[in-house]
Amino acid sequence: MILTLSQQVIAQSSPAPPVANAPGPPMLPVANPLSSPTLQVEKVGPTSLNVGKPLRYEIVIRNTGATAVLSVQVEEQIPAAARFISADPRPMNRGGFLVWNLGNLDPGVERRIKIELQPVGEGELDSRALVTFSTAAGLHTRVTRPRLNLVKSGPENIQVGQPAVFQLQISNTGTGPANGVILRDHLPEGLRHPNGPEVENDIGTLAPGESKTITLEATAVKAGRFVNQAVVTGDEGLQAIAQVPVVVTEPLLALQKTGPKRLYLGRTADFRIEVANPGSAPAANVQVVDSLPPEFDFVEASDGGKFDPATHGVTWSLGLLSAGQKQIISVKGLAKTAGDPVNQAHAHADGGLEAKAIAAVHLEGVPALLLEVVDLEDPIEVGAETVYEIRVVNQGTSPTTNLQIIATVPTGMTARDASGPTPHQIHGQQVIYDKLPSLAPKADALFRVKVVGDQPGDMRFKVQMTSDQLRSPVYEEESTRVYKDN
Repeated sequence: MILTLSQQVIAQSSPAPPVANAPGPPMLPVANPLSSPTLQVEKVGPTSLNVGKPLRYEIVIRNTGATAVLSVQVEEQIPAAARFISADPRPMNRGGFLVWNLGNLDPGVERRIKIELQPVGEGELDSRALVTFSTAAGLHTRVTRPRLNLVKSGPENIQVGQPAVFQLQISNTGTGPANGVILRDHLPEGLRHPNGPEVENDIGTLAPGESKTITLEATAVKAGRFVNQAVVTGDEGLQAIAQVPVVVTEPLLALQKTGPKRLYLGRTADFRIEVANPGSAPAANVQVVDSLPPEFDFVEASDGGKFDPATHGVTWSLGLLSAGQKQIISVKGLAKTAGDPVNQAHAHADGGLEAKAIAAVHLEGVPALLLEVVDLEDPIEVGAETVYEIRVVNQGTSPTTNLQIIATVPTGMTARDASGPTPHQIHGQQVIYDKLPSLAPKADALFRVKVVGDQPGDMRFKVQMTSDQLRSPVYEEESTRVYKDN
């Protein structure tokens, strides 16, 4: 008698839920799978068998795909006309089902299950194998965080007019790229850049660990203590701030000149010049030049000042003038011409520093009148004549104006005649001369009065002199003895 065996193989090549109570990992989401899992299942065994013989066959499971197959489970149903004898590997028996949990099968791996049954009679046996499995797709995602760091360096002290060079180092110290990185430097009022008070640099993207250095050059324009701050920003709120203090110093020049406000000709003027640096930095190569007006003759200068006759100026080379330092120098000049000259001094130093100062002075001459009265004959007899000479000498440096002489003849004498540079009138005992409009410096004027002695005695001839420049009259007298010879 021949027994006919029909075989059914069912293989699920897509994930299926495991049989109840079968262990296995949870289902995982598939993210962009490269290929679908492939599992091939077949049965190998006889298609006919004599009654009384055992039925031996194999279930072959192969992973023919490129990805691993997870949680492979095989279920074999025992036909009703057969009795289970053995299997390798040993299965679990669940109510007429033989169950194998084969675990995971990597690509190219094959597993075989050997089964032995004993048919109980003649007929056909239906054998059905159910294979289930799971598959998974993995996604490895690394979470990163970019971090921006900003380091700024620059000069601590600098002078006005000098360049201020700052180095700004931007770094990404994080684990991911920093995108949209922009550097902005906010310049304080003491610094100036051609692009304005805010300088911007587009850095772009910084990879993890990458650094870039930006050089920023500004110019110091105002003295004081300032803070230069820079900010670097990136996408998703990235930000870093760095700032450096900078002290901007500035040398300054100040000049002050003092001297007489009024001076008579022939006198020496002493002009004092104070040169100072009221700034916060040294002033280098300080020079002072005093332009002495032509109304003065140079006399001397202090502190090594050198006089140049061609320019009529005095130059001092003072060198370095420290912050807050002052120095006083002087020049002397002899007034020789009347007028209102202005004495000007000019100071300059490196960096275009300069200062000016002036001192105005009024120069005038002063008349100095000398009055002399002499008698040409002394003594004289009663009835005899003598002449009084009145001489006025202007010993000063300016003319005298409206000079007038009035002579008073003493009682006991009589004025007979008079002469002089101006007309005269005789009124009793007085001889009155008209005013002389001007008497130049170093000039003189001579007046003569002729008298006769009328009676003996010690006669006193008096002269009064006035002019516009005299605050009060000047008096002079001459004594003449008149005698009688009997």
